[in-house]
Amino acid sequence: MVVNAKPKPPSGNKKEANPNPPQTNPACPIQGLPAPKSEKEVGSKPVNKDERYNAFKDKVAATIKAPMSDPRARVVEVANIVSACTIHLGSCGSTARNIFKLAGLKGTTGNNEFKVHVFEKSDLVKEAMKVLCYKGCGAAKEAQAPAGCKHDVNDATNKMREMVKAQQDQNADKIKPGDWLWIFNGNSSCSGQHSFIFIKWDEKDPNKAHIVDGSWGKYVKTRTVCLRTKCSGGKFAPITRIMRAVEVRSQDKNGGGGTSQGAAAKPKKFLL
Repeated sequence: MVVNAKPKPPSGNKKEANPNPPQTNPACPIQGLPAPKSEKEVGSKPVNKDERYNAFKDKVAATIKAPMSDPRARVVEVANIVSACTIHLGSCGSTARNIFKLAGLKGTTGNNEFKVHVFEKSDLVKEAMKVLCYKGCGAAKEAQAPAGCKHDVNDATNKMREMVKAQQDQNADKIKPGDWLWIFNGNSSCSGQHSFIFIKWDEKDPNKAHIVDGSWGKYVKTRTVCLRTKCSGGKFAPITRIMRAVEVRSQDKNGGGGTSQGAAAKPKKFLL
């Protein structure tokens, strides 16, 4: 007769494995990376101390096919690779900035510069802080909050929608693949804003954008966000800034052929 033995309790000295470890997308073109950790673990250390990120950073350049002469294509390509490879790049702004850097766009690369603001309205940032009851950032974040403001994300977002509604669709029309966008979503930062890389417009719903974004303690992902005023229920994400990687050719920067330092500089020709 077989007696059913009682199951042994788990050892207190043995660390249990994460029951739902992050999985790398098979579409990731980079092999041999350290296994992804839980988001709780990956958010406990600086990005430059993360083994998976450092291994990825050393290998990604060799996989990029788009030429340096097409910086927007490089941004899109790298953003898609980062998303597919389960990589943590820090806060939303750091994620976008690191994607630019991984694409080789570090502000100045050789004779090329990569920076231009297609749309930026600084007063929107100030207004955003007011609707969130913030006077400033840091220690003064909630000091002397403007009269009549509310600590309410939905209320603040609706106010921002009203502020940008007249130009929202015009700004959406300016967006091109590879752009770095800022939107207002009422998060806990002093500006209540979020940023991401725009990939493309959705084929079925032209109001929705496919984007790549990340945040602290979260792996970079691909998702959609509605950016036009025709979004369901009018719940569009207010656009506050559009930045683009463009090439400023050395001959344009130096005023023609770039050989005469005394020649008057010609206007820069951005390859938009």
